[in-house]
Amino acid sequence: MDKIEAINRVKEYALSVYPNYPVEDLTAARFSAGWTVFPRNDATTFSALKPGQALFLIGDAGDIMETSGSVPPRKRAAEFSRRYGAAS
Repeated sequence: MDKIEAINRVKEYALSVYPNYPVEDLTAARFSAGWTVFPRNDATTFSALKPGQALFLIGDAGDIMETSGSVPPRKRAAEFSRRYGAAS
C-alpha cells in the first residue's frame, strides 16, 4: 500500500468513527508493517503531535488500529504487529 492509499483509507475510517476528525491535511510516516497516519500540524513529524491526539496505524493489508500520540512510535508499531502480524 502506498502513502496516498493509506491516507485515503484512514480518512474514510476516521470520519466514520469521528465525524469531526481533522482529515483535511493528513500525512503518513512509514513503519515496518504499514503507515502511521496523523493530522499535519506545523511540522510533519511525530514530535509535532499533541499528547493524546488520535492517530491511526494502517497495515499494508488494510488493518487499521487507532492509537494515541502519547504512545511512543516503537510501542505503537509493536502493538500493531502483535495484533495483526508483521505482514498485516
